[in-house]
Amino acid sequence: MIDSPSEMAGQLRDLARSTLALTRVRRGRLARLVVSVPNGVPVPLFLDEAHSVLARAGLDGFDLEAVPGDGPLRILVAEFER
Repeated sequence: MIDSPSEMAGQLRDLARSTLALTRVRRGRLARLVVSVPNGVPVPLFLDEAHSVLARAGLDGFDLEAVPGDGPLRILVAEFER
């Protein structure tokens, strides 16, 4: 559960860093990213915020999906274009 807006912002920054690292390792264009959203965080709100944070990090142009989870924010699936 995320208890504050600053905690959510921190987790979104971590998501952006992790996603950037994945794209560097794979040296490809990200096509789809599926993340697990912490318990209690509304998925639509998360997606709005995540799109903004990822776009500021230069990560856009891919499908972002979120599913409710029971733990911390984490990447479940990262698919790259072939």
